[in-house]
Amino acid sequence: MKNNNIRYGNNQKDFKQAIRDLGVQDTPNSNIETDKFIRFGKDKKYSLLFKGDFGLFRDWSGEFKDLYWKNGIKNQLSYEERKALNEKLKEEKAQRDEELSSQYEQASKKAISIWQGLKPISNSLYLNNKGLPIIKENDLRLSKYQDKNYLVSALRDNDGKIWSLQFIEDANGKNKKFLPQSKTTGLYSEFGDLDSDRIYICEGLATGL
Repeated sequence: MKNNNIRYGNNQKDFKQAIRDLGVQDTPNSNIETDKFIRFGKDKKYSLLFKGDFGLFRDWSGEFKDLYWKNGIKNQLSYEERKALNEKLKEEKAQRDEELSSQYEQASKKAISIWQGLKPISNSLYLNNKGLPIIKENDLRLSKYQDKNYLVSALRDNDGKIWSLQFIEDANGKNKKFLPQSKTTGLYSEFGDLDSDRIYICEGLATGL
């Protein structure tokens, strides 16, 4: 059984080590003793708050559990200390939500602008190789970047608003990427007769077609 009360020490170096022991590798190299959360990692998905003898680590992607740390021991804060950190965590979440909302809105504007400049797809090597039809009513268009063709699908919400685009290299269908800094959850692409009384929900472009 894993021991959650491993003793480290009473300094920020060992607090970082406690975070690395969770599986997080890219901890900050600079001083982390501050009253504000420090964000780090890919897409700034990690936050930590360290105040000398106790600290808190949060992974906003949900991959790693929260880490409460005091005097070298994990998850041993008093009720008052944990409550104070959780209040700070609420402030951090509110600020992150506000920043993400602004970021997603900017990405949505960019996605819509790109989408409006693309032509409907008429031929596709990837779809031909898959034996898939090119249907008239779809969220699929064609883009060229650095002499390569990409299939581009629009990601919408239930109101039809485009939030992001997915790019798939047409030559092989393997190189797939989303528009950077865009919202990608809770969205979908539409294909086929939208007036039909039957709806199929699928994962992936090829499966949907």
